[in-house]
Amino acid sequence: MSAEGTVRYVSPSVNLVLGLNPEEAIGASIFEYIQQETLQLVADDFAKVLQKPGATVQTEIRIQHKDGTWRTLEASATNFLHDPAVEGIVINYRDITERRRVEEELKRQEKHFRALTERSSDVIVVLDKNGTARYVSPSVEHALGITPAQSEGVGFLTSIHPDDVQQAAEDWDYLLKHPGGTTKGERRIRHPDGSWSYVEAIGYNFLDDPAVEGVVVNMRDINERKQAEEAIRKSEERYRLLAENQSDVIWTMDTNLKYTYISPSITHLRGYTIEEAKTISMEDMMTPASLEAAMRIMAEEDAKEHTGQCDPNRTITMEVELYRKDGSTVWAENAVTYLRDSSGQITGYQGVSRDITERREATKQLQQSYQNLERAMDGAVQAIALTVESRDRYTAGHQKRVAQLAYAIAQKLGYTSDQIRGIRIAALLHDIGKISVPQEILSKPGKLTDVEFQLIKAHSQTAYDILKSVEFPWPIADIVVQHHERMNGSGYPSGIREDKLLMEARILAVADVVEAMSSHRPYRAPLGVDKALEEISRNSGILYDPSVVDACLWVFNDKDKGFKFED
Repeated sequence: MSAEGTVRYVSPSVNLVLGLNPEEAIGASIFEYIQQETLQLVADDFAKVLQKPGATVQTEIRIQHKDGTWRTLEASATNFLHDPAVEGIVINYRDITERRRVEEELKRQEKHFRALTERSSDVIVVLDKNGTARYVSPSVEHALGITPAQSEGVGFLTSIHPDDVQQAAEDWDYLLKHPGGTTKGERRIRHPDGSWSYVEAIGYNFLDDPAVEGVVVNMRDINERKQAEEAIRKSEERYRLLAENQSDVIWTMDTNLKYTYISPSITHLRGYTIEEAKTISMEDMMTPASLEAAMRIMAEEDAKEHTGQCDPNRTITMEVELYRKDGSTVWAENAVTYLRDSSGQITGYQGVSRDITERREATKQLQQSYQNLERAMDGAVQAIALTVESRDRYTAGHQKRVAQLAYAIAQKLGYTSDQIRGIRIAALLHDIGKISVPQEILSKPGKLTDVEFQLIKAHSQTAYDILKSVEFPWPIADIVVQHHERMNGSGYPSGIREDKLLMEARILAVADVVEAMSSHRPYRAPLGVDKALEEISRNSGILYDPSVVDACLWVFNDKDKGFKFED
């Protein structure tokens, strides 16, 4: 290359790196291929090379391939201008695009790993090959009462119970000798106060993985489980005594769904003696609907067993309606688990049945109360809407008709009933801010002055200020304040664009425009539905959301039940 940066010679490998033939590159300036952002840096390095014969500068540059993509190259430039055999600048390029891509991917994976570990309730520890903690997840503070900073740099054996150290050391030796290997065991870990906790530790050898380069240990607190197991081992008889004297019914069944054990509380639940209950078939035990539901649930759970991807110790919960001896029924919540032999094969079922009749009745009453509250809220919303409309006889019914159309559009778009209800309430309240606008302005037949129009435009913000403190289940205040915003940012009060607009507000905007244009106003006669639909069609994707516009056109043009405003 000449002192001016003009290419005099290029090796044939330029075709592999940049897709160019050597002839295409010769005579060109090297600077025309370099990425603009790094051009100044390269020019500075080139100037350094020119200043000193024999000098060499190394740098990374981004050069454009013939196909338009960019490659990252490692460049080494040497000044041979004084050498009569060369008389030029010699630059060696090495394509490191893939290496940089791999490095970026490793950084991404590390970031992902940290995000996962720092949100896990389990304690995750990364150990180096010497067994020293290189990383400890924040959950260690909750589990062991120490901070990650106190844990890092400490050997893993220092906090393990002396009786567990030998097994832990053997597991560690195994992991070091088996790249990709896994170990699992239970350990006792010391707390700063001297107490001990049981953890389930699973170790993974990732020393050969460049993304980790360590042994990852996942520790889960099983202290409560160990205590429970110990209590069960020591008190089997006491357990039976408790089982036979509590109100819940404890039972076991074989694989043919025949009772093998029922606790005495069955008499209180269903009125039968233990002997009588054992003779009753499943068909005579439950109502037909509950029997069908229970059989379906158990069939689904049994099917999971064949996949090998389910928790063998899982609990299956179902609510069923049982017959009592006197012919009445009682609702029971059944918590069912599988009984298994030492090889994991199912040998039967174990369950606990609890009377939830009163709870279901309370739930039913609560649901009724909730419905009453919903009706009360609807009534309050209607009253507020009527209060606003009573001030402006020309727009009476506007909010209600907007709500009708918004409801129909939301249905067409596939919104849930709860979402549609929120949209409807927002529509009924969207002009509540006009309560602050003088009535003579609302009913003015002529053109509004700039000051009057600014007062009208303020109604969206006024509505937000009124509604923001009301705890609706939906973002009513935000929907209402945005109903005059437009997709291209030309709306008010904030001029926000489509990426900030709530979908509910987009629906309300279209419904509001169509109703307003279709209806009479003090300053003009009604323009009609056709003109309104023409307006939203013409500005679809500009002022209005295209999907909302399409849904609005559909509800009006539906042959079976085309939309019409109701008075």
